[in-house]
Amino acid sequence: MHEFLKLAEPVLFQISFITQAMLATFLIALLFEKLRPASKDIPMYHRETPFELLNVFIITLTVWPLALYCINTFFLDALQNFFTYDFTSRAVRSWPLWLQMISAAVLLDFGLYWYHRMMHAWLWPFHAVHHETENVNWSTSWRFHPLDIIISFFTLLILYFVGYPAESIFFASFAVHIMSNFTHFNTRLSWPGPLKYLLTSPHFHHWHHAKAKEAIDKNFCIVFPFLDLLFGTFYCPKPEPEKYGIFQPQIPGGMIGKFFLPFLEQGRKIRGLLTKSKN
Repeated sequence: MHEFLKLAEPVLFQISFITQAMLATFLIALLFEKLRPASKDIPMYHRETPFELLNVFIITLTVWPLALYCINTFFLDALQNFFTYDFTSRAVRSWPLWLQMISAAVLLDFGLYWYHRMMHAWLWPFHAVHHETENVNWSTSWRFHPLDIIISFFTLLILYFVGYPAESIFFASFAVHIMSNFTHFNTRLSWPGPLKYLLTSPHFHHWHHAKAKEAIDKNFCIVFPFLDLLFGTFYCPKPEPEKYGIFQPQIPGGMIGKFFLPFLEQGRKIRGLLTKSKN
């Protein structure tokens, strides 16, 4: 039993850390969502919350390590042996730390912007798991299909390719993670003046989740709204959205259904495209 506990210690540490991080997120969200709720009809705990919280552990204990393993095993050596790597990495490492971190965050969000657009355009059945909720709040940022998360991790390859140091990549990833959590809070909060184009807010991201025709395929960035402004997908009217969710039926079958059914739906979409191309 003692040997088993020694083997299980890293996993138990991770579970403890994740639980503490979730609790901290919940307490911060409680402050925002109770003091200034965007919608008083969305409770802190609702019928989808258990699925979303269980997903936290699935993502952080299995999906993240798998994605990083794939990057390290199949891509990292090739990227670092590319003929431009020495030049770009030396250039980036000569910058002050603050510039490395900010530029890494912008570059990572640029990659995530296009990953996000791709999920909406080509791999919607998987991304629909995130969008189908009608209760956008603090736990929604963990509501993702595992394949969605794995694909998003490959945007880190941009930073590895350029040659950013580890601390800059960590900062950029951490900033994206924090902003993703924060912008899903059920709180009425937006930034004044030009600041609304510089940094995302819950109000800005709520419109990405809005069940409104005019908001479809808008606000793809995670941190920097000027990317949406630049590529013509910025949409942020002053009122809060009236409803959240998708126009298609929700994915049935609980966690098992939400894992397997997107594969079936994506297969149907591909077969339909192949049939059209033959005709």
